[in-house]
Amino acid sequence: MGGPIPWGFGVMIVGPPGVGKSSLAAQFAVSAARHRKKVCMYFFEESPTIFLGRCGSLGIGIEKSIEDGTVELRRVDSSRITPGQFIHDISTSIEQNRTGMVVIDSLNGYLQTMSSDRSFVLHLHELLAYLNAKGVITILVSAQHGFVNADQSSFEATYLADLVILLRYFEAHGTVRQAISIVKNRSHDHERTIREFEVGKNGIRIGLPLTRFQGVLTGNPEFSGESGALIRDQDEKTNTSFHNHGSGSLVGAVRQRR
Repeated sequence: MGGPIPWGFGVMIVGPPGVGKSSLAAQFAVSAARHRKKVCMYFFEESPTIFLGRCGSLGIGIEKSIEDGTVELRRVDSSRITPGQFIHDISTSIEQNRTGMVVIDSLNGYLQTMSSDRSFVLHLHELLAYLNAKGVITILVSAQHGFVNADQSSFEATYLADLVILLRYFEAHGTVRQAISIVKNRSHDHERTIREFEVGKNGIRIGLPLTRFQGVLTGNPEFSGESGALIRDQDEKTNTSFHNHGSGSLVGAVRQRR
């Protein structure tokens, strides 16, 4: 990403179902909790219980932050809440609990509370402007249709985000793998490469740049070279790990907004 996420940034994690978007959002939440920032995570589709179970199996230590009250999980029923009620809930959390990070998982569920795509984008724009002014980091999870050749979502809102993280599936050596890339960052001169992205029992791991592949974002890459370019075939010393015991920080006060 070129550096930690500044407070007040809107971050969108985009990718097909099951690629690791929620797990990456959880890792951001853990990083914010280490800064003693309160985090509120809203789930429109997934049960918080299932989310916690997955985080536990991946070694993402979010349970401790929930126990000490730093991270709060909230289930949202899109059929029983209005956009105004949802925004009011977020603003109350910020004003009363001094929340520093808000996670919305997912935008697709949030869209169901709206009467139209246009009203959705307008509400989202107002929400991000408010959170930005409050110095809150907003993590938005957005699912795309399709698995390998992911189509565009039913709405286009990436232009509202300050940072866009793109996750993709691709096929290599007869297996389905994941890739990660930063396609937009208004704060830092981000890396332009595409790297392999793996979510497993050792947490989240980022591999070396996939320089020997062409067409990874299409899901059908052409490969030339040795298989050592992939995580499972690399020596462990060459990997960058975002496991919860790592020292690297994903969020931080690049500029603290008051």
